[in-house]
Parts: sequence; structure tokens; C-alpha cells
Amino acid sequence: MGVEAMVSYRTRNNIRYLLLVLCFLVATTVLAMMFYFVWSEQSTILDKAYRRAEFVAEMVAKQTEKSFEKVFESLEGINKLIELKPAQAHEIFFEYKQRLPELAELFLIDTDGNVVSSSSDRSFPNVLNHDYIQIHLHGSYIPYFISGPAVSDFDPDIHFIALSRRTGTADNPLSNILVAYIDIEKLYEHLFTFELPGFNEILLLSANGKLAVGYPAKMVEALSKEDQGKALWNEGEPKGLLEITLPSTSNVMMTAYKKIPHLNLLAVAGIEKEALLGTWFRKFDYVLLVAVSWIGLVLFLTILLFKTQKELAQLAMLDPLTKLPNRLYFSEASGMLLAKAKRDKSPLSMVMLDIDYFKKINDTFGHSEGDNVICALAAMMRKICRKSDLLARVGGEEFCILMPDTDSTGAKTVAERLRKNVAEQVFCHSDTDFQVTISLGIAEYGSVSSNMQVLFADSDVAMYYSKHHGRNQTSIYSPGLKKSAIEIQTEA
Repeated sequence: MGVEAMVSYRTRNNIRYLLLVLCFLVATTVLAMMFYFVWSEQSTILDKAYRRAEFVAEMVAKQTEKSFEKVFESLEGINKLIELKPAQAHEIFFEYKQRLPELAELFLIDTDGNVVSSSSDRSFPNVLNHDYIQIHLHGSYIPYFISGPAVSDFDPDIHFIALSRRTGTADNPLSNILVAYIDIEKLYEHLFTFELPGFNEILLLSANGKLAVGYPAKMVEALSKEDQGKALWNEGEPKGLLEITLPSTSNVMMTAYKKIPHLNLLAVAGIEKEALLGTWFRKFDYVLLVAVSWIGLVLFLTILLFKTQKELAQLAMLDPLTKLPNRLYFSEASGMLLAKAKRDKSPLSMVMLDIDYFKKINDTFGHSEGDNVICALAAMMRKICRKSDLLARVGGEEFCILMPDTDSTGAKTVAERLRKNVAEQVFCHSDTDFQVTISLGIAEYGSVSSNMQVLFADSDVAMYYSKHHGRNQTSIYSPGLKKSAIEIQTEA
């Protein structure tokens, strides 16, 4: 490859490199913006989810208050009617139970815990030990009491919350106690008739952190851990937001709560974070896939570019036939070896060699056989010379060896060894065997050759001298030899 062609190729390759860098920067900027917007979208989704959860918790709290107010009003009405018509207590209970489907049972209980009257005809066990009875038997007058969730004494399939109050008034309390059992399942159905897409759990917790209403109530287990639900009631704000990790699945619930102080209840609404972010994760995976694909493409193009640059360097610096350094590479590398020799004050010798009658070989056996001879010579040079020596093909059949830390005598020893090996090599073309010889010239830096150009020219003169004094020999440059070479050229 010529120098102009090489420079042109390098220029085109540099343009490709700059375009690749530009494309990489543009695409990386676009990807960074995509990541930013997708990540910002996650924050927006979570923020909206918390606001929705907060709204739902507020709504559940209001619905709960309304439902319990109806029961309180019913107990108040029953209390007044029983005072007026004590003998008709059963009919009064039955009528009120029909009005409120979430009521499981209504009772009138004496201070010994016996059921005096109820809304049904069944018999009931003594309920004296229950908290909703005991609270009215000791201490000051309490208008009403709401128990925690419990299982019915008369029907194990019914889970209830008990509302109780003393008959009479605060000024004139009577001995009996009115009790309403609220069926939790029916209350849940009544409370949560509205559509709430996306919400995994909506529930009511009692003040002690236990579940009052709600299904499937996976959050209760998490809230029960270290009495977190109880702590929310005792220490938390009237309403708030928090993240709850479910122990069973390690999934995170984005949760909002709202206290209902006069009912000793906590309304809780939760959305599972993983389910909420499902679409976002798909978007993120898509962007990640694009990013990975882009990085892979850039890596591929970068590797391809470096490979091309490496090939370019080889084309620019190596002889394609022998894979030895070419004249351009030799010119650059020889300067470094010369600088080292100057710095270390060490000898440096150059051997120039040329194949004798090479044109005749090409004309007789063809250019392919000539190429074989050149490759064989290059192989012998590699074998005989040291790794520190700089070998190069500087012309068609012309080669050069630059030998650091070697004077002209040492260089001649190597040159003679190479010359003899070449002369002994037998080449075969079809049925014809032939041999070749080489002529060599040596010049040493510092003795008479003052720089690399002079060293190159002096070794060339020495080789020219060998050519015109019988070939197949090695000559060391000297001023007298140069004069003899000039005389030969003049005669020619």
C-alpha cells in the first residue's frame, strides 16, 4: 500500500471512528433520557397509588362510621322501646334485626350474664366472662362499648364484633345490658360494595392491632409483628402512609390508614407494589433491553473498528507477502533504535541484502516461484536473527537487518551465516531444482556512518560493492569501498 493510499485509508477510518463516537453519544443521551422518564414515571405511579390508598382509607372510615351509627341508633331506639314495652323485647329485637342485614343477633342480658331476650328463639350460653359484659359491670357508666373480633358462642361460623350498652341512661342506669352482634362477613360486604380496582387489601383493625373486618388480610400478620398495628393506633398520626412487607411473600404493600377514634378502629387500604408496577417493570425491561442491545452493538462496532485499525496498521507497516516490517515501519522503528544506541553509546549495525539474479528467477520459473524464494529468505532471516533485531523488506528483493548492540564484525558473522544457509537451500520447480544466492552489505553507526540515512546509504553501497565483485558475498562499508563503488557506477 502506498503512503498516499494509506493516509487516505486512515482518514476514512478516522471519520468512521468519529461518526461511531457521535452516534454513541447521541444514542446514549436518548437512552439516558428514556431511563430518566421511565424512572420518573415510577415515582408518579407510586405517588398516585398512595393518594388513592389514602382516599380509600378515608372512604372506608366514613362508611364504617355510617354503618356503626345505624347500629348505635338502633340500640338507642331499642333501649327506649324496651323501657316502654319490656314484655315485647323479643318482637322489638326481631324487627330491628330485619332492618339491618349486618346484624347477626340482638340480646338483652342481665348482670349475671344470662340472655333475658333475643332476636331469635334459640337458647344461648352464659356470656358473663366476655369483655363487652364485664366493662359495664365495673367502674363508671359507659354509653357503649365495641369489642374486638370474636367467634360466636352459638354459631362457630359467625365472626362478630359486639356493640354493648347499659339500658337506661347515665342518670338512671338500669341493670340489664343491650348487645348487638355485627356479622363481620356481612359488614365487609356492606362496607366494600364500591369498585376498588387494584387494591389487594381493605380492612379494619381494632385498637389492639387485631383484624376486625377484611379479607384476605395478609397485612394483619405484618402489622401484628412487633405490635405495629397497635403502635399505629397508640403513637401514629390520625392518618398516614407506610410500606408494609408481607412476611409470607416478602412483597411490599403500599398502605394508607385512617383512625376512627370513637370506634377504636383503624381503616387500612393496601396496594401490592409489585402488581402496581407490573406495567412499569415491562417498560423498564424494554428500555433495559434496548440499552443492552445498543451497548452490544456499540461494543461490536468498536471491536470491528479496532480490528480494522489493527489490519490497517498491519497493511501500513507490514509487507503483505512476508509479514516482515515494510520500509515505512523500518524508517520509524530504526529511529528509536538509533536513539537508544546514542543514549547507551552502544554499537548499531545495518545489513542490507539483495537476492542475486532475481529477475532471471521470475522470468524462468514465474513470479509465484519468485514469491516462494522471497518468503523462504524471510523465514531464514527470522530463524537466524535475534528477536531484538529489526528485519524489513525494503524493496522487491531487497531486505534490511538493523542489529542493536552489534558492531560490524558481529553483524558480518550473522550475515555470513545467513548467506551460507540461503546458498545451501534447494528450490524445486516442476522437475527442475535450482538454488539462489544473496549479496550483503554492512555499515556500522558511528564509525563512518553519522545518522540513519547515511547508515542506510552506506550499507547499500557495501551491498552494491558485493554485487559487482562476484555476488554471493558480504562486504563491510569503508570510505575506500565507497570510492570503489563510485568508480564502478562511473564506468557503467
